[in-house]
Amino acid sequence: MKREVFRQDSNTIASASTDNIVKLWSVQDGLLHSFDQHKSSVTSVAFSGDGKTIASASEDKTVKLWSAQNGKLLQNFKEHKYEV
Repeated sequence: MKREVFRQDSNTIASASTDNIVKLWSVQDGLLHSFDQHKSSVTSVAFSGDGKTIASASEDKTVKLWSAQNGKLLQNFKEHKYEV
């Protein structure tokens, strides 16, 4: 499981947790955003190639896409039968 990942700029980290929350961190400034719409543990996070979008996968059987700029939920993929 990938629980944290650096964006290519190496100044921003996305972390996944068993508390159902994805957090976006600045190395210099600390917490930037909390993404809290998963209903179960988040198992993986990844940045898009341009660093503008974060994908998160969860035991709640969903994959969600988030804006790294403002924390807005962009899309929710929920057709999995089992945890992702």
